[in-house]
Amino acid sequence: MIFNSISFIFLFLPLSLLIYYATPVKARDITMLFLSILFFSWGNPQYLALIAGSVLLNYGLTLVMDRILIPDARKTMLIGIVTLNLLLLFVFKYLGFFFMNFNVLFGTRLYAERLAQPLGISFYTFQVLSYNIDVYQKRFTAERNPLRLGLFCLMFPQLASGPIMRYDEIQPQLGERLIRPNLMAEGAERFIVGLFKKVFLANTLGALWNVAKTTDPGNLSLLFAWVGVTAFTLYIYFDFSGYMDMAIGVANLFGFQLQENFDFPYISKSVSEFWRRWHMTLGRWFRDYLYIPMGGSREGLGKLLLAVFTVWFTTGLWHGASWNFIVWGLYFGVLILIERFALKKILSRIPGFLANAYTLAAVMIGWVVFDTTSLTHAGGYLLALLGRGSGLWDASGIYYLYTYLPILILGIVLTRPALFRRLSLMKLKMNRSRLGFFLISLLILFLVSIAYLLNQSFSPSMYIGF
Repeated sequence: MIFNSISFIFLFLPLSLLIYYATPVKARDITMLFLSILFFSWGNPQYLALIAGSVLLNYGLTLVMDRILIPDARKTMLIGIVTLNLLLLFVFKYLGFFFMNFNVLFGTRLYAERLAQPLGISFYTFQVLSYNIDVYQKRFTAERNPLRLGLFCLMFPQLASGPIMRYDEIQPQLGERLIRPNLMAEGAERFIVGLFKKVFLANTLGALWNVAKTTDPGNLSLLFAWVGVTAFTLYIYFDFSGYMDMAIGVANLFGFQLQENFDFPYISKSVSEFWRRWHMTLGRWFRDYLYIPMGGSREGLGKLLLAVFTVWFTTGLWHGASWNFIVWGLYFGVLILIERFALKKILSRIPGFLANAYTLAAVMIGWVVFDTTSLTHAGGYLLALLGRGSGLWDASGIYYLYTYLPILILGIVLTRPALFRRLSLMKLKMNRSRLGFFLISLLILFLVSIAYLLNQSFSPSMYIGF
């Protein structure tokens, strides 16, 4: 099940809210866990026992580890727990990729049937690992109540696509949660805005990108290539941030508050800044659980290079079992090192719009590698962006630019914070006329989104597959 589906919006969500708030306050954690299990098992119930077993195993093993006082034994226990969790992720996400590359290297014919991934397996694994590591580091004690840990692991608003939360961020919100009308109102608003971003903007722009990326790069004009990659740049932002808005909004409706995951990344003036603003909880995870433990920038150039390589190799691999994701991750790792040692001062001195233009160009090149069918195809598309395709412009490029220009302009405007800041100021000085205008605007956004949803095919967020 996905948030931008008729069954979720008009069936699962309203019935869940009715059941949840009809439940006595002290039992709402149990109800939320039940709803989360139902949500998880909606599409692939065959994995329910597997994920339940994983949660119980993490609960028991981490509880045992927390009681171990001998440092070496405690560390050995952590390594075992981490290995089990990564093994689960490996089997469902990377086993086929491993055998494919093993066969190429050694001339064998090993084969592993591709398994359907449990919903949100990558997000689930990283969230559970953060809990294991935090307990090991004595940031807090292991949770004694398996139902509370289960809710942390499986809470359905953030199960499929994050944000990746830490246990001490969720733990204070567990227990008795009263009805909070203001938070629920914020959640409804956030959900509607996210639905509009996903259904109207992302899906429309995604259709344009699909045309561009399935065209032979040799037949792409310079104009069409740039129109296509601009569409994808906007698509992936509205697809992921829109779904994230819906996740945060749904959590608010049930009384939970989740971490923000985006901070207008396309206004960044360096690639390093971009990654501080894009998918922030994933970046935080890699920083705290991989980069810093490996020494980061504190222990010499060699360890810095190793840490950066490891983080960005893993970042690429986390996104998918394919070499284009790995190359994409390493590409950004190299750019961040270049900025650190050569471009940092230059970027701080040049006009902001030039620094932003450089960042957007670098990110767009990365997106081509991220979502093309092969590295060869990505190379061809990049050449088309340099004018090495079918010329400077053609009829297709002019047609698609003319047809999609309004939504491209709207998308660019909505990647900037100016309009949202103005709306925030307006809400601070709310009166009846402004409230009426605001509510009508939300209703229009919702109706437009539903109309588009009814006319579109199944379109989950790209990040649900990661």
